[in-house]
Amino acid sequence: MSTAVRVGWVAIALWQAALLGSTAQAQEDCPPGDEFCLPPPPCYRAPDDPECNPDCHCGAPDYPECDPFCAPGDICDPSCANPCWDEFGREDLCSDPPPPCEATGELPFTFIDDRDGSDDGQIFALGNRDPRQSCGTVRVDTTGYYSIFDTELSESCDDQRDETGYLTVANRCNAEGWAVERNAGDRFLVFDSDNSPDCTDDAECGVGRVCREGGGHGRCCVPDQPVFMGTFLLVEGEDNVICINHWCPEWEMEIDAGRDFGFVEADCEGVNSIHFRIGATAIACEDETTLQPCSWGCGPVGCLPDPCEAVTCPAFCMDGECLDTNPCADVTCVHGCVRGRCLQNRHARGPDEDGDGYSDVADCDDDDPFAHPGRPEVCDDGDDDDCDGFVDEASCERLGGDAGTTTLPDGRVVGLDGGAGGAGGEEGGCGCRAGGGAPTPWWGLALAALLWRRRK
Repeated sequence: MSTAVRVGWVAIALWQAALLGSTAQAQEDCPPGDEFCLPPPPCYRAPDDPECNPDCHCGAPDYPECDPFCAPGDICDPSCANPCWDEFGREDLCSDPPPPCEATGELPFTFIDDRDGSDDGQIFALGNRDPRQSCGTVRVDTTGYYSIFDTELSESCDDQRDETGYLTVANRCNAEGWAVERNAGDRFLVFDSDNSPDCTDDAECGVGRVCREGGGHGRCCVPDQPVFMGTFLLVEGEDNVICINHWCPEWEMEIDAGRDFGFVEADCEGVNSIHFRIGATAIACEDETTLQPCSWGCGPVGCLPDPCEAVTCPAFCMDGECLDTNPCADVTCVHGCVRGRCLQNRHARGPDEDGDGYSDVADCDDDDPFAHPGRPEVCDDGDDDDCDGFVDEASCERLGGDAGTTTLPDGRVVGLDGGAGGAGGEEGGCGCRAGGGAPTPWWGLALAALLWRRRK
């Protein structure tokens, strides 16, 4: 064996060892098939707090002991059971609440106040005695997902705190009635937002709030926009049961179980009534652009499948109809697009069949771990690798020269697209692969080409 060949085999061995090592590390630190690692969850305390330990997060081995503010006996979310809620930013991390619907004067559904023993046009619940839950009926002409807002959620100012609750809308395709959004386990809580002392004008309230009469409880600072109550599936042809549920009874049960989802300020000590005058104060709109489990309707035993899975189209497909133009070109999506519908936040709840860290409503192909938002687009492989709604898009056509292609030892010229950005580009970074294979480091390709030339 010549010296050149011996050196070549040693180089190959070193390259393989490095590749296996990096792959093992990627498998340990990242979702399967994803070379773009997620950052750890945020610090339990406010990240800009000088006493906050940035290494103290839900995944830390010494959590919650690493939290300098967590005194012995305190409940510092030891189970990390509420990963969707950012306590400091007061926002849901697992979904993207929509902007308020336009107030048109009429709702896209009919509310019937027929389930709580009163026909006063509202559902209400109390925090320390019955009714803890109050329900009515909603009927709709078109099955779909509807975002619901309340224009007068705040009503009792500083004298009643912890008026926190959540809606459910139950039907045959959503038996539990949960909203699409989640911030406390399976629920989407709407927390009390009018706990300010008496005010006299808007200037006292700050950005995003106004001074308003609070339902006979004086004037206080309340949100200046309608309050988002959640996005719900409504099914035509049946009575959808809408309920408002008070959070305090369940919060107390969580405390007894050693968990604390929060959302309370006064330990749920008062009556704390919550009201939703649906006919008078609600606004709602149908969301037809976001990918959801039942985007194609509700059947007798559950959500209907995407009809495009049963047809073969020469170009594009949406809702079972073949199209000549790409339906993703007509929508603007933050996280990516598939067949004309926007993908959800990468943390959206749902099954993840391919194990790539993206649920079925956040992934354009949940059977392929090498296709999800943030992946580099692989040129000429016939797949939408980065889930932006386009296959082998224009960025691949522009590649060339020393910046965009490489020649493999067998003579194939492979385009390397480091990510097209825009819709679907959630995670930046560099890493390219030949069509259908695992990620291929640039140094691996260079070494292979060098060894091929030496053998010749």
